[in-house]
Amino acid sequence: MLGTDLCPNSLWQAYSWCYAYFPNGEIFYTVGIAALCWAIWTCRNGVTFESKRLQTPFECYFSMCAFLGYWAGLLKQEDAVDLRTGVDMLKNSASRLMRICAATKD
Repeated sequence: MLGTDLCPNSLWQAYSWCYAYFPNGEIFYTVGIAALCWAIWTCRNGVTFESKRLQTPFECYFSMCAFLGYWAGLLKQEDAVDLRTGVDMLKNSASRLMRICAATKD
């Protein structure tokens, strides 16, 4: 969903991946990785403990976007605007990918 086949295997690789794909967003790397981990964790808890069924992996992805959008309020105004702009770009990208995936199922 993030546009790559290269998946990091450690925190250091995750930071390297962020630097490669988001070269001007260093201040957002930690919050982005935290949001992704928290989204995976909450989705896992929903499936494991609440017997929820994930309809699509995009649920975790959009949960990550929701966390990032919410946490943007903790940043300085100009940084918050940049993060929210990035979140909108991520959501638009995922929405396009969802449409492509839905079209291939038909």
